[in-house]
Order: sequence, then C-alpha cells, then structure tokens
Amino acid sequence: MICNVCKEWIPDDAAFCPECGAPVSGGSVKRSGVKYCPECGTEVGVDDVFCPECGAELIRAEDEKMSGGGPKDNTWDTAGATQTKDNKNRLYLIISIAAVVIIGALIVGITLFRKGRDAQDTEKSSMQLSQENADGEEDDGTKNVTSDEPEYKDEAKADLDCINFLDCEVSGTMMGEVLSLEEKASVYAYDQDGNKKLLNDVKYIYIDKTPADIDLTDYEAREIIMTAGLTVKGEKVLADVKTIETTDGPLYDSTEGGIHNYEIVIKDCGWKQAFNDSRSKGGYLVRINSYEEYQYLLKLISTYGCNSIHFYIGGCKEPDGKGYYWVDENGDTYGERLNGNPDVWCNGEWMAGEPSYEDPNLKIEEPYMNIFYYSGEGRWVWNDGPENIPAAVSAFSGKVGYIIEYED
Repeated sequence: MICNVCKEWIPDDAAFCPECGAPVSGGSVKRSGVKYCPECGTEVGVDDVFCPECGAELIRAEDEKMSGGGPKDNTWDTAGATQTKDNKNRLYLIISIAAVVIIGALIVGITLFRKGRDAQDTEKSSMQLSQENADGEEDDGTKNVTSDEPEYKDEAKADLDCINFLDCEVSGTMMGEVLSLEEKASVYAYDQDGNKKLLNDVKYIYIDKTPADIDLTDYEAREIIMTAGLTVKGEKVLADVKTIETTDGPLYDSTEGGIHNYEIVIKDCGWKQAFNDSRSKGGYLVRINSYEEYQYLLKLISTYGCNSIHFYIGGCKEPDGKGYYWVDENGDTYGERLNGNPDVWCNGEWMAGEPSYEDPNLKIEEPYMNIFYYSGEGRWVWNDGPENIPAAVSAFSGKVGYIIEYED
C-alpha cells in the first residue's frame, strides 16, 4: 500500500509507515494486479508512462524486470524506490557542495585579483608621484624648474659636457698645440653647425684658441689642467682655452735647479756642436741640478718616445783632473763636482764603473757627459763619452741627440 502522508510504499502488515512513521489505518490498500503512481498513489494504467494525476514518470513492470529488479505483478518495490531517491539526494548534495566550492574559489580569485590590481595602481601612482617630484612637479601641477642638474635626452652622460655646461675642466699632458688626455673620454658638444654631437674614446684635444697672455710653449710636456669650451669638428675636438695651469710643479723657476723649458733634438753630431747649437738658439746645453728636474726630463723623453737615444748634457771633465762639472755659457767648468761626491744629489746616478775617462777598447778619451737608458741596470744612467759618439761608434748613428734648456 502507499502512505497517505509521505506517499512511500509500506508493507501490507505494517501498522506505521517505515518512512515517516504515520499510522496506516487510514491508508489505501493496494489491489492485486493494479499499478499505482509512486508519487501520489493514484491508480494508473499498466502501459502509462506518466501519472495522469500528478504527471510523475512511471516505470513499467517489464522494464524493471529487464533491469533485474523492481516489484512483481506490476507492483512497486518500495526499497528500490527509496534507494533511487537516496542516490538522487546524494547526487544533489555532491553537486551543491561542488557548486559552493567553485563559487568560493571564484570569489577568492576575484578578491585577490582586485587586491593585486589595486596594489599595482598604488605602486604606479607612487612611481608617478616620485617621478613628478623628481621632475620638479608640485601638487598643483606647476613646473619647478632647476638649473643645477643638466637635462640629458637622447645622449648618455658624457665625461666632458659642453652642451649643458659652458666650459669643461680638462687635464692631460701638453704636446705642442695638442692636449693628450690622461684617459680616453666621451665628449658631448656642439659642432661648427650648431648640432649636438657625442664622440666616444677621445684621446686628444686640439687647441684652437688661447688668451693673449698664454704661451703654450711654456707648458710643453707639462701636466696641466685647463678650462675650455669644446667644439666638435669632424672626428676632432677643438678647445677654446680660458685658463691653464700646471699640476706637476711650478711653471717656471728662474733659479738654477728649477724646472724650465726644454727642447729635445735628435741629431748625429758631437758634444761641441750640441753646445754651440744650444747657445745659438738662445738656450744652453741642459744642466740638471735637482732630482725633480731630472725626473721631469725623463718623463719628457718618454713622452716623445726617445728612450733609445743617447743625450749629450752640459757637463765635462775638468782640464787637468778627474772631476766632472757643469759648464757655463763660455764652456768653463763651475760649481760642485758631479762624480765621486757623496754630497751632490746626482752621485748615485752614474752607471756602475763610470766615469772611466777613456774607452779601453777604442783607446779614445771620454771627457764629455751624456745620459742613456741602460738595460743592464734597468734605469737611465750618467756616463762619460767621446766628443763625437756616432763618429766613434757607427752603431750609434741615428741614436744620438741633445737637450736644450731655456730660462726665458
């Protein structure tokens, strides 16, 4: 029979409905061979597919027999119906739980996405604010322009910048009218047509203009620092010099022993010719009177790549003795003895065993002084030699010269 309360099938001998507990005294008794709707209990035809009372789907007894279960004699098996309903309930529960999980995941994902986007917007706003502050933008949008920092656009920051600054400070060694930089540099300057140019790996700057009171010969082979406006001409950099000063000592010292102006001459000749040529040019054959002057001369020689030359210097042996001295403009010896004198600064500059006064192999007297780089001692040394070195030893042809010193 069917329970009038919950519409579930109950056994014929049951006093109460096993599904909802309702008493069955007022229930309906099923008739043998009759099919009933499982939902509302209405009597239906054997071949009906749907209940004419409630529209519920009906299962034929033949179908249930083919499926291996169901009620006999076109009656319903209440246990099978209950299990089917339980399975449907479990399916609905699983689907509901899955839906809740999916919806929860979507909510969490959307929340995290919004938080991340908000954080990016906040960071972007902070960066924009920082950039605006760095560019001088105030809160009201007014541009606060400062002239302390240069504005670089397409060009990288250059070592020497004459676009954003009027003049540049440049240091190096003067070589005639060319400044040799201490290190290669990048130069950012206008060309002669007013276009901005950037040159990299610049080693030399060519002096274009100097003030009237600057004589570049006073700075020959000197380490200097200058302020100058720079202009690009092709692949060269030209300098309009404003100021210049030495960084390796005083520019000029009128006392003997100071650093003066010097000229290097490479020439196959004798000591006497070098002495006379120096006098005719308004100077004299160099007299080296201090360690500082000597180091300056060695650097000058190296700058001009003359390390293989034997240079005559302005000293010779006294006429009737063993001492070597400097000579004056008349060729007369004077001052302190330069050899064998522990009190003179240059006593240790002589090559080992020198002066020897004569060449034992050539049997030639060596009364005149010269300096040269001796690889056997790994240094520049002082030496005595013959009056005309290349004439005495032909192997020295092209490797002889002298240094002129100017005090004016």
